[in-house]
Amino acid sequence: LDTQLTVSYDAVHQLEYGSSHIALQEGEVVRLEDVLYGTELESANDGANVLAEYIGGTIQGGVDAMNAKAAALGLANTHYMNPHGLDAEGHYTTANDLAIITQYALKLPLFSEITNTVSYKLPATNKSPERNLLSTDWMINPNFKTYYYKYASGLKTGTTSNAGRCIISTASKDGYNYLAIVM
Repeated sequence: LDTQLTVSYDAVHQLEYGSSHIALQEGEVVRLEDVLYGTELESANDGANVLAEYIGGTIQGGVDAMNAKAAALGLANTHYMNPHGLDAEGHYTTANDLAIITQYALKLPLFSEITNTVSYKLPATNKSPERNLLSTDWMINPNFKTYYYKYASGLKTGTTSNAGRCIISTASKDGYNYLAIVM
C-alpha cells in the first residue's frame, strides 16, 4: 500500500471531457493506498488509469489483466475496454457478473474498509496540496439524510450516458447480509 506510483501522461489525458477525477497531474507521485481510496470514493477515472498501469504496465495492460481476471472468475458476460467503466464499444457486464465480482472483492483485505469510507484525506504530494475526498455513495454518508441508510455498508456508484445511474450496495441487518445491484 505504500508503493509510490508516478502518474503518467496517459493516465491523466486518456479521459473524456467531464470525467470524474481527483485532479492527478502528470509526474505526481502518489501512494497506491491513496489512489485506491480516491478511485473508490470519488469514482476517479484518472485513478483507475493509474491503477491499470500499476497492474499491467500500461492502461491497456491493466485492462487485459481485468479481462483475464473476469475469465478466471467465470464471468461469461463481462468484457472491459477501459479500467474506469466509461462507455466504450465492446465494454459490458451484467448484474449477475457484478454480483460475482463483488463477492470476490469482499474477501480481499482492505476492500470493505475502503468501500465503507465516507471521507478520506489525500495527503499532499510533490504536485498537489492535501485534498479531502468524499464518497459518492450517499447511502453511507449521514449528511445525505434523504438517502442515508444506517445498515448500508457501501460499495460503488457509477453513472454513464448509456448506463444511467448505477449502484452496488451492501447492507446487514438482523443477521442477514444483502447485496443490491441496480443498473
